[in-house]
Amino acid sequence: MTKKLTIKSILILILFFTRTVNAQYPELVKDIAAFPNSSAPAKFAVLGNQLLFSARTGNFGSGDRELFISDSSAAGTQLFLDIVPGSGSSDPQFLVNHYGKVYFAVADNSFGPLVYRPWVTDGTIVGTYPLLPTPSSFGGSLAYGTYDFKPEDIFLACNGSVYFVALEDGGNYRRMLYKTDGSINGTTVVLNPNTGVPGPEAGLMTLNDSIYFIGSISGSGSELYKTDGTPGNYSLVKSNLMYTPFNSFAVYDNKLFFYATVPNSPSYYEPWVSDGSDAGTYQLADINPVPFNESFANSFTRVNGKLLFIAKPSNDTAAIYCVDSLNATLSPVYVKSIFEGGIPAYNSRWLSLNPGGSAAYFRGRDLINGDELWITDGTTAGTNMLKDIMPGTNGSVAHTFVNYCGETYFTASNPNTFAAQSLYKTNGTANGTVLLPGTIVDPSQGTGITDKIVFKNSLFFSGQYDVNTGLELYKYTAACATGVDHEPVTAGVRLYPNPSSGNIAIEVGAGHAISSLLIYSADGQLVYRDLAPQQVNSIISLQLSTGLYMVELITDYGVIFEKLIVR
Repeated sequence: MTKKLTIKSILILILFFTRTVNAQYPELVKDIAAFPNSSAPAKFAVLGNQLLFSARTGNFGSGDRELFISDSSAAGTQLFLDIVPGSGSSDPQFLVNHYGKVYFAVADNSFGPLVYRPWVTDGTIVGTYPLLPTPSSFGGSLAYGTYDFKPEDIFLACNGSVYFVALEDGGNYRRMLYKTDGSINGTTVVLNPNTGVPGPEAGLMTLNDSIYFIGSISGSGSELYKTDGTPGNYSLVKSNLMYTPFNSFAVYDNKLFFYATVPNSPSYYEPWVSDGSDAGTYQLADINPVPFNESFANSFTRVNGKLLFIAKPSNDTAAIYCVDSLNATLSPVYVKSIFEGGIPAYNSRWLSLNPGGSAAYFRGRDLINGDELWITDGTTAGTNMLKDIMPGTNGSVAHTFVNYCGETYFTASNPNTFAAQSLYKTNGTANGTVLLPGTIVDPSQGTGITDKIVFKNSLFFSGQYDVNTGLELYKYTAACATGVDHEPVTAGVRLYPNPSSGNIAIEVGAGHAISSLLIYSADGQLVYRDLAPQQVNSIISLQLSTGLYMVELITDYGVIFEKLIVR
């Protein structure tokens, strides 16, 4: 006899076959700043078995941001050091791990204008200190403020040392090149422009154990120099050349690729290349041919054996370009237009590699779908919108990509709730690009998700999944990182073992309850029902045939559906 399925059964079957057995949920690590405040964790860096990050303490509203540390547990997540005590904020920036220490910048407005000073930590309080002596004014501050640099460009690692640019203390506040081993005594000046050597005027680059920079000597014109890190040692690479503090660079084919200009040239800021010699340093192409209009070549990224970058062929479009080492001239080849209409301020982190390095994800735009998730393998045919996440012309504005467990996790808008910052993952296919499920408390499935990092086999990030909790520290553990078949359905309810041979146990968090338990077969038939409230942990004896089932738990967390396998 044919069985008729009810609407409820159909809905259960849809949920049953669309949800994976290994569904996990983001888990709150710690509510650092009591609601309605938010700690808004950011600027993550891993140091051994500890996670360092910047967060608000919640003690003085949004103005008190300090350095925090976490071992991934709630008890082990705490304020690490109140660098600027009281309501002042040290606002840690540019956290990056080099050679077993985390380098970062600390805010200082004690002399008026806000500047940032270089600090380091080895994960201990005694091992956390400024790299330069207490200044009398703006001296000792990092030269580039909080421009949109990558942290590893502010603190550049090369041949066992870390290099950075800071202003001299007193005098003319000229830019000086320093190197450090992470100790105060091991922090020394490499180039001091007061001694007749060039001082760096813009961001640092590295190639073959040398540091490259744009500088000038005693007010002369800008030129490209390099140094091996020996104090006072330098050599001229190319005269009459300059670039901006927003410079992006990459090493490809044993050459530096970057964004520069010859002063007063109508062929304004364009892509350049250097092999370290005068003859081997030249402009690759004039991508934006309008005189004195820059192409803003940026986000140089090695993809699939090629070098890709983004540049503007005109003032209202941007495109992907490709450099192939098989081409002896290294001439950039136009790949595809990726932005139509107004151009956003793309930067050095715009292109993000997939786990295998065979393609890169990025935010692209067309006039029909708006800003959406795109992918490129360096070819015209392989550069396309991957998925229209947010239908309509506004787009989902995908950004902040991190590789984890063989997939790429990123932030984009939620088309169901219009939450602007929700957590997604992709395997490089449209069907494999999905919104991560959230907890039951807030059906928006998470908001405010920006910075992310992989730590202790979990993805840590700043987010909000509860309307009664602010923007706080969460972690998401994927099945491939746990080595188990199943994870708790929420932070407070757990059903196990799964698969089961006949008995299942249900654990309920302290102070919470299950009001009913329903189990449905794969065809939607109710096969088990218990409407008695479950105030404590319970073991339920089942007499079910081998197969797949859907468990419906009605709890004070909300209604929870979970697959059950009976063997």
